[in-house]
Parts: sequence; C-alpha cells; structure tokens
Amino acid sequence: MNESKSVLRTCALFLSMVAASACQRGPNTRTVQASEACRPLVTGRWIMTGALENPRIQPSGVVLEDGRVLVSGGREPMGAPRLASAEVYDPVANGWTSVAPMSVQRLGHSLVRLPDGSVLAVGGGIPAVERFDPRTGAWSAVPAPADAARVGAGVFVLSNGRVAIVGGEQIVPTASGEPFYRSVSNILYLDPSTGATEPGPTMDKARSGASFVALGDGTIIAIGGTYTEPPLIRWELFGDRPGPRTRNTEGMDILQPAATSWRRGPWPRTWAGTGTQAVALSTHEVFILAGAGDALNSRKAAVFDTRAMRWRETVPMQTARLGALAVPWSEGCVLVLGGAGPRDPAEVYAVREDGWIAAPPPPHAAATVFIRMLDGSILALGDHAHPREGSRYLPAL
Repeated sequence: MNESKSVLRTCALFLSMVAASACQRGPNTRTVQASEACRPLVTGRWIMTGALENPRIQPSGVVLEDGRVLVSGGREPMGAPRLASAEVYDPVANGWTSVAPMSVQRLGHSLVRLPDGSVLAVGGGIPAVERFDPRTGAWSAVPAPADAARVGAGVFVLSNGRVAIVGGEQIVPTASGEPFYRSVSNILYLDPSTGATEPGPTMDKARSGASFVALGDGTIIAIGGTYTEPPLIRWELFGDRPGPRTRNTEGMDILQPAATSWRRGPWPRTWAGTGTQAVALSTHEVFILAGAGDALNSRKAAVFDTRAMRWRETVPMQTARLGALAVPWSEGCVLVLGGAGPRDPAEVYAVREDGWIAAPPPPHAAATVFIRMLDGSILALGDHAHPREGSRYLPAL
C-alpha cells in the first residue's frame, strides 16, 4: 500500500512541476550578488556519475566517514516491490559498487551514521534494525522492538550515542487483512549497541509525512504532517472500508535538550498538508520551504529562530516551486532544487542578504535524494525517469 501512495505522490509532484514551470519570475523577487560564502555554490557545475548497480527510486543514503556514500532500499520504477539491495558511491572513482544487501526490503527508511562510523538502518515498515560496517561491507542484526518499525520517521543520532526515532507511521493490521498506516506521536530512544529502547515525550498530535529537523544544539523540531483518528471507517468512491481518517497536523512541536515534554512552537499560519521541507541553518535556526496549501505559497520560504522563538519570511524565489528539496551547504547558504520545470535553474538562498541567486539546474529535475558530501559536492539520485542515473554538483571551490 505504501508503494501505491508513493506512486500517487509522484504523479502529484509531476503535475505541480508542470504548473510551476509556466510561471516566470514572481513579484518582489530580490536577486542579490553572491557573497564569498555562496559564490562557489552558484558558479559550480553538474557531472554525471557512473550508472547505479540497481535502478532505484526514493532510496535512503548517508555519507560515510571516508567520504563515500552508502545508498540502500527504495523501489524500482512503476510501483515495483521494495528493494533490499545496497551500494556505495566512491567520489574519487565516480562510480558505484554493490555491497551486501540488507536482510529485508525497505522503503521510507532512514540511514544514520553512528559515532563509530557504522550505519544504522531503521524503519521502512520493517521491525528489523540492522547495522552496516563500512570496513567489511556487511550488515548485522540489532535487536529492537516492533515500535521501531516506522515509515517516514525522523531519525537522529544524539550526543550520548543513542538514536532518536520521532513520529512517522506504523502498520496496523485489520480484520480484512489489508493493513493501514497509523501515524505516531511519540519519540523512541534506541541504544544501537544493545537494541534496548526507552519511550520519550509524546507530541499533542501524531505526525506522519512531517518534516523533522535536529539542530546543532540538540533541539528536535517537527513541522506539519498528518495524523489519524477513529472511527475506523472511511468513505471511498467505491464504498466504505475499514481504516482511520486522516487529518492535517497543524503547526510545529519543539523538543529541547533535557526537556521532558514537547513545546508548541509559534506558528503564524495554518499547515494544510504534507510536502514541506525543513533543514537546519545553524545551531538555532531552521529554513523551511512551503508545502502545498501553505500560506507562504510556492515562491517563499521562512526562517525560524528557536532562541528568539520568532519567524521571518524570505523574499520570493525567482521560480515557483512545489515539492522542492533544500540542501544546507554552509551556515549562510541553502541550495534549493526541483519542484519546478526541468529547465528552471536551481536557486541559492543567501541568508545574510535575504535574497536568491540562480544556480545551474540538475540534469534530472525529479531527483528524490540530494546528499551533501564531505568535500562540499552534492550527490543527486532517485529520478523517476532515470532510476539508474546519478549526478553530482561540484561547487567552484
């Protein structure tokens, strides 16, 4: 079922990109000169990587300690089954090498690098948690309870070595045998060395399809998403069927270090669905791209300061975008890609100047994964029309 939801989201994203590409530069756009911090990001170039060993859409990826990138899971095109395969990208050779597959197929899972350099695979609707050793290229099982089997959760490594699993969805069995996905409101702390877990504070409402961000000071922020509620009957075009009703989760929740409860953050607008993008700008600031229906609209973004508990909107982007992805490159620069037409440029938001600068567009506009590598380059992959092709943006360092 989750694969079907992904196909629908893909179609919606494509239609929004077509609509956005028809828009030219919007009103009140502020184009600024690239600062010293942002200039390398604006004047870079894209190159193609070698072909992936497996075609894959919506995989998960993480940068390893030695600068390589581990990618696993996802699915093949046209709603094909989920994948268990994994491969590693070597930026020096500009190529991919297969490594041992995970023990189970995963889609919507998370990969996080632990302090010892190993990588933890969590979620994807699968209760199994496993660890990847980059030295051997092998996976090993980590005992963990079923509560860790979430899809689309926020997964972060904390300063004490534990892993925080926030929100997401869990599979709920039904009498008909058709499972449903129920959103989750709590945070779960996992010890990767033993698999032991400890429940943490619960948000007022669950958040599935939300944007989760961990800041440098240890603060965790959850924005948007949806939650499910009874009755377990929902209307559909061809008749009622068992299942929870879905509601939009408004606003944002903030969990600060050592806090025993979530704090409701100030939210100057009503959240109207999923699709927002939020990334950390600094130890206390979050950069947020609007989702569908948000009052920010498709040309703006916002910055939230957790110390001052205050919002400010950015000036409009040069191009309308829906479903775009943001990649923080330095403390003063954010690269925004996709969500528009295939020929529309990427844009860099210069934080200090509060302005946008055009950057070269990626070769494939519908890539679903962008990863900032240790050398400052950005790896892009997971394009629906080119699932075996990857590209890499090389800033002019």
